[in-house]
Amino acid sequence: MAKIQLYKFINPGGAGQDKLSHNFGRSSLLAINRLGSTLNGVAQVVGDMGSIAKAVDKVEANQEKKERRRLKRERDQAAEDELERKNALMGKGIKWKGAIKKQEKGFGEQFFDKILTPFASFLKI
Repeated sequence: MAKIQLYKFINPGGAGQDKLSHNFGRSSLLAINRLGSTLNGVAQVVGDMGSIAKAVDKVEANQEKKERRRLKRERDQAAEDELERKNALMGKGIKWKGAIKKQEKGFGEQFFDKILTPFASFLKI
């Protein structure tokens, strides 16, 4: 950010002259220059305080957002734990569906199984 100088110093000039009227003008001009310098310093301090206040507000907003997210995660975790506990008590654990499915038989195999099954049971007797 650019530094803005609100007051520009004015050169009083003629430092070597001894006239009383000239010295009065010079001293009043130096006093005004010093007041301007003081005002510049005060303006910089006030500007810095404003930027600090903005930064503090931003940090507080971020902290509130993080706190809300943390509380939501905790509520979600508690709800998930409760659901898992209820399922475990009711016997609805994780269902395992076998690693390998049986392959279905083709048309020819099914046909011969239907025909040969009665003969196989007859031979067992």
